[in-house]
Amino acid sequence: MAQWMTPTDEQRAGFVEWRAARPKLIQDLIDRLPPWTLFMLKDTRHRCTIYSYNEDGTVTISITGQFNLINFGRRVFGISPDELKECDLPAPDELLGITMTEEETLGHINQRRIEEGLEPITQKTLNAIKASDIPRCAIDDEEGPKSAVPPKG
Repeated sequence: MAQWMTPTDEQRAGFVEWRAARPKLIQDLIDRLPPWTLFMLKDTRHRCTIYSYNEDGTVTISITGQFNLINFGRRVFGISPDELKECDLPAPDELLGITMTEEETLGHINQRRIEEGLEPITQKTLNAIKASDIPRCAIDDEEGPKSAVPPKG
């Protein structure tokens, strides 16, 4: 199985310290789903990385064009550890990346919001949702669980 990145000694040390300060539930999630391991979401077969460990026993994952050929990248919260399995890195000749432009992604999200009976959002609002560590779905405004986001390095 694959590590999607190799942390430096400094990153490992910072992570060990960060992990030690988390509740046991989060520590158990970390032990089961290490942050530098590449996983596959079983039902969609998207490769993903762990974005955060949630206090309800779930994780938030990142699905990106670094490991998949997808319309747009996203974070998905509320994922049970049982829905993930370790996987290999993409093959060297595998097509990867994002197929939608920023404008197409916003259009898709706003179409889905209208279907949900919500007002469209602006690119600025979407960017703020993406940049926030507070989980929130851009399509239906659902808020995610309280989470612990590992240090980036």
